[in-house]
Amino acid sequence: MLKNFQIYEEYLTVKRPYFFKSFNHTFQKDSIEKIVFKISATKIGGGINLVVYQKTLITSFQVNCTKQSLKELISNLENADINVDVVKNLKLD
Repeated sequence: MLKNFQIYEEYLTVKRPYFFKSFNHTFQKDSIEKIVFKISATKIGGGINLVVYQKTLITSFQVNCTKQSLKELISNLENADINVDVVKNLKLD
């Protein structure tokens, strides 16, 4: 994965590679309303996006990983008591 998702007791951190200007994003767990996994489609491609909905901000990250890694990420987010929605057309089975 290009991004590293780390779940802690109080916050979620998305670590990006060093060649991006803003390296890390940290979200306090109590400020996260929900996280949605959805498929995006554009003229030049698409992929799976992880969208973090906060009270005042919506932030989106593209997720490039295997189905198994994605299932584990979703499971870990749910175990951390974060509301997670997975779009129906995202096939994880």
